[in-house]
Amino acid sequence: MAVLTQENILTPCPLKGNLVNGVFILTEHISFRKNSFIKIISDFCTFNQSFMHRFNIRVYGILINDRRQVLVSDEFIRGNYYTKFPGGGLEFGEGTRDCLAREFMEEMNLRVEVGDHIYTTDYFQMSAFRPDHQIISIYYFAKALEAIKAPLRDKPFDFDESQLAIYGQKQEIETFRFIDWEGFSEESVTLPIDKIVSKMVKENSIHPA
Repeated sequence: MAVLTQENILTPCPLKGNLVNGVFILTEHISFRKNSFIKIISDFCTFNQSFMHRFNIRVYGILINDRRQVLVSDEFIRGNYYTKFPGGGLEFGEGTRDCLAREFMEEMNLRVEVGDHIYTTDYFQMSAFRPDHQIISIYYFAKALEAIKAPLRDKPFDFDESQLAIYGQKQEIETFRFIDWEGFSEESVTLPIDKIVSKMVKENSIHPA
């Protein structure tokens, strides 16, 4: 007996069997040529990979220090400037909170405590970098568990010579700064979902417990 899940059947094919609870049970032996079978598996894997890559899950942290300043990241990516919250892409096998803690460590060498959930994207948002990708962003409060060691700037996009040299190789660099609460608003950040979260945090005076 052979079993195919309903999702495995990508194109009409002469299979004889019954669909039971989403699983197709073959009732007649089917012989495939080796090359044809390999082509079917290859097409299936390509289909699944293409489908999954259409969704890009991002996790970001809102870190507000004791002086009620909000941490942002100024980034220069492939010729464009963006101000956003620290964070990045979810990797296979990790939870969203683990992802955010990892991103802070990778970007700032900073241990953080991931706090309350703030917002998850609830509408369609196309990626600013890949038009065929849909972005799903998840936001949490974050609290620094140690002094920040990464260099902090006083003005936007204040890259030094060593960072500009890295940009020549990787086509992306970032630096960090705090924005005073009085000057912080949705206009402080570039990306549309970040703007929603900034407005939520500021207008509702949301802050970590």
